[in-house]
Amino acid sequence: MGARAILAVTKNNFRQLSHDKRTVGMIVMMPILFIVLFGFTFAGEPENIRTLLVDADDGAEVTVNLTGLPPFTQTITLSDEFIDNLDPKTFNLVHSDDLDSSLNEVEEGRAWAIIYFPPDFTQGLLNWASSFGNLSEFLGINVTFDVVPVEDSKITVYVDGSNSQVAAKVIAEVGAAFANTIQEQSPNMSFTAFVSPEFVYGENVQFIDFFAPGIIGLIVTMMTIILTIVSFVRERTNGTLDRLFVSPIKPYDIVLGYTVTFSIIALIQSVILLVVASLLFGVTFVGSILLALGLIVLYAIGILGLGILLSTLAKNEFQAVQFMPIIIIPSIMLAGILWPIESMPEFIRPISAFIPLTYLASSLRSVMIRGWGPIEIGLEVAVLVAFAVVLLGISILIIYKKANRLGFRNKKKV
Repeated sequence: MGARAILAVTKNNFRQLSHDKRTVGMIVMMPILFIVLFGFTFAGEPENIRTLLVDADDGAEVTVNLTGLPPFTQTITLSDEFIDNLDPKTFNLVHSDDLDSSLNEVEEGRAWAIIYFPPDFTQGLLNWASSFGNLSEFLGINVTFDVVPVEDSKITVYVDGSNSQVAAKVIAEVGAAFANTIQEQSPNMSFTAFVSPEFVYGENVQFIDFFAPGIIGLIVTMMTIILTIVSFVRERTNGTLDRLFVSPIKPYDIVLGYTVTFSIIALIQSVILLVVASLLFGVTFVGSILLALGLIVLYAIGILGLGILLSTLAKNEFQAVQFMPIIIIPSIMLAGILWPIESMPEFIRPISAFIPLTYLASSLRSVMIRGWGPIEIGLEVAVLVAFAVVLLGISILIIYKKANRLGFRNKKKV
């Protein structure tokens, strides 16, 4: 039989699917729904964060020396420059005159953070700038300035850390505003001159670029597991599978026929996911799209084998669905989809090595963000190949046993 039998099983599977409009709708719409929901939920960063601004900066006196004019004293306040550099999209700034009442608002949950400028902020900043040498260059005018030691000139950010994303965003944006203020005053004296970031990969990568490959793998996992388990259990309860066992079709033809069917479905879903993610959320894609699709199909083949294995343990479709959490929850939590494996406790990390989605997510990121080829992701590819071969092999053995058992029963009847 060979290829003709595999094609017959594949055609039969697609014929049955075409009669089930809800399943076809789920195959097409579920990937779009998932990627859209995850994208809108995780793609953005916190915005409009209600932040109280307590500016107690008294400024500092400098003597201005202009050509043709007598020297004169002027008070400058650098906190205003800093405030102008705060991102208006990130912060919903509310000015306050009292630090204690502002702290009460944060403690009562009516604000996320406080940015506090101490009275000696400008004095301390000018002390720091003058230590580099030319204060006139820093201020852009010819000045003389008396360095006066101060105890506290640092900006203090009081932040509600109950939401780590909001807290991290507040602290990062305050640091960025400070760096921009110094840079504007004097690029040559900026402390950023001591740090020169150079991105090896992913210079403009956002958080969605990190988790999109994992989400694609997760969706393929869910859809393939559901369709495989439900299809096999349904065909077994309807007697369709038994009829295939007693037909001339070999057990491995049945498994390979299902493999072709669900590989095509996984390919269609992957294309949908990649197109939606790229068009709607601008997900970074540097490498080969064919390699990415090949990785997804290879992973789907292994998941198909796992679905066949689990279907043998279920007596009906309801029991089959109960296996889903066993696969999905560890994949979400431990495969490095939403957060890096490196951020997990050390004693948990080894578990990730036994979750196939870990290797798909890692290899897809390398292809999509780094632009790597098959050689660079050789380890992940080898693991996915082994996963697919082992699970498909086990599936074929299971089908063989069932076919032989059914054939043995039929012989006894005769």
